[in-house]
Amino acid sequence: MPKRVLITLLICLLWPAICLAIPPMPARIGGTVSINGHQLLQAEAANYSFKATRSNGSPLKPEPQKTGLNNFNWYLIDIPIYNATDQPGGANPGDTLKIQVYDNGKELNIISPSNAEIKCGQSGSTTQINLELQQENSLKNAAPKPE
Repeated sequence: MPKRVLITLLICLLWPAICLAIPPMPARIGGTVSINGHQLLQAEAANYSFKATRSNGSPLKPEPQKTGLNNFNWYLIDIPIYNATDQPGGANPGDTLKIQVYDNGKELNIISPSNAEIKCGQSGSTTQINLELQQENSLKNAAPKPE
């Protein structure tokens, strides 16, 4: 009988600690990606990576980074939400974050959203943010404008 009481007591004491150790759900952002007016498709995006950082460029922890697009031709980034105990490197809802897009490791110029900045959503939220990019290679190869 004392063994059952001890086990029950341990379960009651440890259960809250186990339940409270779960980090908050991330805030998810995602959307389509257009480069020089062309919507990027999943088959074309294997070498593209997407990243979110603080507005000053410092990383969030764990670092939210994603490669390629999903079956719906969307990028998705899960932004860790701040929690003093479980996720001290996360963002607070309402923080200004910066999105970065890379093609084979080369950072691309994001035209929209302005300054590549977004506001972090609430824990568990999903926000659609379509990206418009400008890729320098395409501009260099474009035919000169007639005068």
